[in-house]
Amino acid sequence: MSAFCRGIYKEAEAILYQEIDYISEGRNADKSRRNFQDDPQIQVPRVYWQLTSPRAITLDYLPGTKITSVTALQALGVDTAAVARRATEAYLVQILKHGFLHSDPHPGNIAVSAIGGLIFYDFGMMSSIVPATKERLLEVFYGIYRKDAAKVRIVGHIPTVMAAVLMFGAHCKSDADCIVCIGVPMAFSGGTDVNMCFPYLGEAM
Repeated sequence: MSAFCRGIYKEAEAILYQEIDYISEGRNADKSRRNFQDDPQIQVPRVYWQLTSPRAITLDYLPGTKITSVTALQALGVDTAAVARRATEAYLVQILKHGFLHSDPHPGNIAVSAIGGLIFYDFGMMSSIVPATKERLLEVFYGIYRKDAAKVRIVGHIPTVMAAVLMFGAHCKSDADCIVCIGVPMAFSGGTDVNMCFPYLGEAM
């Protein structure tokens, strides 16, 4: 086995064991819930520690509609464009303010409440962002928002920034649009060079 393959194996092994450590997941959920405690549009289930162990976790029951179920959301009267903006903003806040973000944002892990708020599930895979990286990402954000190409070129992660610039030029007609245009490529890359934006956000918009 090559050194590259061994590296992938070791990383996958570490992530898998991290995901099935429910004490760690509970701590992550508690931290995320504290981070969003002042935002009524973001819900994170409470952990019941007396019923939690390394092999089992007990959480609040927070039902919602799958975020990709656009037709069902619209039937409930939910503004799906607002949901798309809210999801983007939630990740920008996690990256640029909290420095602690949900790193497994597939549709099964995010639901929408009856009032259009977001419900996050599954906190087994989280990422922390060091202050220096947060500062660079803030500069990227403001550089794109102000259309300051020099600032973006100096501090930007090129593939992510290029995607943001393309969306910005094509869709940004208001401040609300700008949040989504900047946030979709940046937020779901987690500040890395990999663009992991949700394809269904565009559909919801």
